[in-house]
This record gives sequence, C-alpha cells and structure tokens, in this order.
Amino acid sequence: MEDEDGIKGKLVRVCEKNPAKNKIQAEETVRRQFTKLGDSNFVCEEMDVVWSQPYFLPVSLCNEMRREGIHLLEQERLKLYIKQRSSIQPNNEPYPEKQLDYSANIANRKAEAFYCRHGVIKIEKAFELQKETQGKTVMTMKHCLRFQYGLCTGKNLSNAEPLFMQDAKNRYRLEFDCDVCQMRVLLE
Repeated sequence: MEDEDGIKGKLVRVCEKNPAKNKIQAEETVRRQFTKLGDSNFVCEEMDVVWSQPYFLPVSLCNEMRREGIHLLEQERLKLYIKQRSSIQPNNEPYPEKQLDYSANIANRKAEAFYCRHGVIKIEKAFELQKETQGKTVMTMKHCLRFQYGLCTGKNLSNAEPLFMQDAKNRYRLEFDCDVCQMRVLLE
C-alpha cells in the first residue's frame, strides 16, 4: 500500500495457491475486499492486482490482509510524521485602547504586563479584585428579559419603570440598550 505522500506499507502473507475457477470473479473479489476501507483514513484511488495467474483467495484472508495493511501503513505514517512546532514571538504592537476598565478582566501581573507592553496607560483591576463594585456592570447580554416577557417595544426605555433581580446577597438593576438589543445587569 502507498499513500498520497509516498509512504509505503508492505505486507507479505504465505498462503495456499489454488488457481481460480472463475478468473474474472477472483480478481473482482480481491479488488472489492481490498478497496473496502470503511472507517479508515484512506480511500483507494488505484489498485493493481499483479499475479502470474488468478488464484482463489478467501474473502476472510483478503479482509484480514486489508486490515493489517492499513494498520501497517498507519504505523509507517506515524514513524515518518514530522511534528510542526510554532512559537509565539512577543511583540510591542500597540493595543487599540489606552485605558482599560474592569471589564477587560485583568486579574494578574502577567496580564497587566502584557497590556503595558502594548501601550495601555491606565489599567483597572478585574471586577472580582475590586473593593467597590456597586453600580458596575456584572454582565452584558443579548438575552433580554423585557423581550422574553413580551415587554419589548423596540425603543429605548430610559423613562420606563426599572427592573431588578435579586439573589440571596445582592440586588441587580437591569438596563436596556434597545438600539443594539442588549441588556446589562448592574450590581446595586
């Protein structure tokens, strides 16, 4: 067997040679069984059956040789596989913004050093590292409770009655930006 990369696998099997009674059917059987590659990673594009005369080969032998041949070819491919390695080269390309707030989620020194290297001047710590979080947006999402409950008018609702959510510890105010179809959850 040979794949598209020129990698070859050779399987030799000693078996009894019985001349085929039906020469055409013998070759068709060999072709059909050896080209059934099923769940393997291979497709048979060409097959040459070379023999001094057509022989009868049992289907079970053809199937066994096909499976072993595929396994052998896969093993040869693995031996010759060259793993490609890539590396990230640090650079100093400027970051598009000079100031980042808590929503950039900068929670450690390495992240902070990265943004400084790229020209960010003012960096606010991540939300969970801040002492004062009241009034800050906890989440921004496309899922809108006004829409879900049939209260959406498709217009900005700055003068509409505010909506709130509450858990065991905190109360959250919901803000709606209908122009971009977003809902923000702010810690009260």
